[in-house]
Amino acid sequence: MIESTLTALAVFLLLPLAGYSLYAKLFRRNTVRVVVSRGVMYRSITLLSVGAYFIALGLISGGLKHFEVSFARSITIFFAFAGAIALTALFLSERLRRRVKVFINKHFYEQKHDYRRTWMALTGRLASCTTLSDMENAILEMFRETFGLRGVSLYLYNRRSGVYAPAIDHSLPRAEAGLRLSAGLLGYFRDRDRVWNPLDKEYVPDDAEASFVSSAGARLVIPLVSGREVEGVVVFGERMAREPFTYEDYDLMKIMARQSALLLSNQRLTEELVETRELAAVARVSSFVIHDLKNLTQTLSLIMDNADEHIGNPDFQRDMLASVKQTVGNMKHLMQKLNAIPGTGKPNLVRYDIRLLTTTVVGELAKTRPGKRVVCLGTTAPCMVDTAEMSKVIVNLVQNGLDATEEAGMVKAETGANDGRVFLRISDTGCGMNGDFVLRQVFKLFRTTKGEGLGVGLYQCRQIVESMGGTIEVKSEVGKGSEFTVYLPAVRQDA
Repeated sequence: MIESTLTALAVFLLLPLAGYSLYAKLFRRNTVRVVVSRGVMYRSITLLSVGAYFIALGLISGGLKHFEVSFARSITIFFAFAGAIALTALFLSERLRRRVKVFINKHFYEQKHDYRRTWMALTGRLASCTTLSDMENAILEMFRETFGLRGVSLYLYNRRSGVYAPAIDHSLPRAEAGLRLSAGLLGYFRDRDRVWNPLDKEYVPDDAEASFVSSAGARLVIPLVSGREVEGVVVFGERMAREPFTYEDYDLMKIMARQSALLLSNQRLTEELVETRELAAVARVSSFVIHDLKNLTQTLSLIMDNADEHIGNPDFQRDMLASVKQTVGNMKHLMQKLNAIPGTGKPNLVRYDIRLLTTTVVGELAKTRPGKRVVCLGTTAPCMVDTAEMSKVIVNLVQNGLDATEEAGMVKAETGANDGRVFLRISDTGCGMNGDFVLRQVFKLFRTTKGEGLGVGLYQCRQIVESMGGTIEVKSEVGKGSEFTVYLPAVRQDA
């Protein structure tokens, strides 16, 4: 019973191979070429191995029964378990599987590698990576699996030190000193598009490169070239199956290396872009802080300039103390807001008369600029406004007008309401700005016409005004002055 069952199972496993052989022979007579994929061939080898196991087990059982061995059943069970264990160990042996693949590719196929399958596996695995570490692991795993390596490692270029430093390794010793490419080896990689085999003597390394080969256990060094940059090198250790590399292997290595280098380069550039944006954000915050500090220190500086002449005047003393007290309060408020860019947070809106706010701010500012003419006009205009932030807008616009105006010039602040909107208009009779600057750059960050300006104030003004639901417009003409108009949603006086 056992023998017949085993024989039937073996025949069942061998039927697909026999069917394929018959099918191939019939079609080959009609000049039709039939090619079995490597996957099907590998599975067929597995089925053959299992079929051979059952046939051998059947023969052992039949032979023992034929010779009437008294403990035939026990011996059959022993060989069944021993054979199953041996077969499982062979299937799990990566080295044996690699040797079988090499044998099949060498004797049954024209091309050594399944390029389509390898390319799809490489691009699919790399596309699923989200971090640089994942990408490095995926690259090494693809090289290790494709070429049957015992060990492989990756060295990436460090732009600060100029050395290819160890990034990750799989079962290879790590050369902590890294690899510094000489001009000769760099040209060998980049200009000649070669893979470095330390044993073939085609390239003669210098002492440092020879030391790297020894400490890294390198059998091959494959450059990851993107454009004219060598992003890194992949170091091969020994292979599981002892077979020499052929031109097909080298071509596939180069293809995989180029794709890997391109993605590594993109990942590096992405990380550099993120870092640059973070630095730009810090610089932007710093620029706002410096700009506000400049305005505050300018107020204190003007007080000190006038103190020598007016320090004995009681009115000046009271104004000076009030201005210093207000400046200190503004500095404390500024320090509390260092973690946010002014104008980008949610404003604290309250109902307030824009005329009253403008008159107060301009009056305080005028005390520090006694030689300048500042005029406030207009009517009551209630609106929802963040008084602290709007005060910064008024200070910026008025101070810009004063800086642009000669001693005999004038700055005018006018408030009112029109078409459901409150407006604040700051105009001066100063030097003005050209049309191209007004059209394209006046509200951009770090753009200024002042020699010592930071190019932050007007950008900050627009951010603040827009955060409160308003808009800001500008008119200017060279030699005639500028006019900035802030529009905010109006609030009814009986509301």
